[in-house]
Amino acid sequence: MAGQNDLRPIIIKRVKKVEGGHHGGAWKVAYADFVTAMMAFFLLLWLLNATSEAQKQGIADYFDPVSVSETTSGAGGVLGGQTITQDSNRNDGGSPTGLVTQIEPDSETTDQEETDQPLPLSGLAQNGPADSTQSANGGLMSSAIAAPIPGAASAAPPSPQSAETIAQTNAQARAEQQRFSATAESLRQALQASPELREAAKQVLIDITPEGMRIQLVDAEGKPMFQTGSSRMSDEMVALLGKIAGVITRLPNRIAIAGHTDAAPYRTTNGYSNWELSADRANSSRRVLTESGVRPARIYQISGKAASEPLIPDNPLDPANRRITITLLRESPVLPPGIAMVPAVP
Repeated sequence: MAGQNDLRPIIIKRVKKVEGGHHGGAWKVAYADFVTAMMAFFLLLWLLNATSEAQKQGIADYFDPVSVSETTSGAGGVLGGQTITQDSNRNDGGSPTGLVTQIEPDSETTDQEETDQPLPLSGLAQNGPADSTQSANGGLMSSAIAAPIPGAASAAPPSPQSAETIAQTNAQARAEQQRFSATAESLRQALQASPELREAAKQVLIDITPEGMRIQLVDAEGKPMFQTGSSRMSDEMVALLGKIAGVITRLPNRIAIAGHTDAAPYRTTNGYSNWELSADRANSSRRVLTESGVRPARIYQISGKAASEPLIPDNPLDPANRRITITLLRESPVLPPGIAMVPAVP
């Protein structure tokens, strides 16, 4: 009995831990904003120490834009406190705005009467889409400049310096025009003087465009310049390019070469189309010209235009649409009618 009374109960205490609920993460957003602000602050301190006074002034000017118009009327804004129906002569500027108003229409003089006449090209091709485009652009430009502009009468006349610049540019354009005409005539004579090229010379078209002197070597029925679907040219084409190279080497103008095809669909299994074909033919022509004496530095542009610019728009499949265009680019700008005019080459 005594042994049983000595047994003591064993008590096991189990503590159940219950974690607290979620308190939210709003503090993380505030902490991120604080860290970002501190980074921007130290970045600003570094920039202030690393930039010069001139750079600081430039940054300050960027954030301090000037006003559009400064007038004495006490009103800001684009119109300076006035309405669009008000006479432009009462503005502080004294002259209408716009680029066109800087061109003073010429008075009725003999020079202006000459600008109404088209520019004849002696011995050059007069027909074709290039001439019609040139005349159409010329007519549009002359009408746009000759039309009187309201308020333009108060504009100041051109200064003597600008008149001298126009005269100098006019003289350069006239000299370049004469060189183009002389070169075109020399090329015709050289082709006609060669018995083996006399027949192939019928496939050479020469004219003068706003871009410069253009030489086109076109296909004829049964007389292709290149093999079908290839950039390999015929012997007549090589001879023609060699003769052309011997003439155009006398001029310093840059040269642009473009290849053209007809509208006949052409595409190989590897995606080779008329675009690649026309570009390869233009590049083959460049290679023959440089091998015949034309300096490579004069080659300015090689392009393939496929059938995008047909010579015969009414018949996209005409053989003449397959051609190579060699353009001697103008170095002097073509002045619009009414400003200065290059007289016709005799």
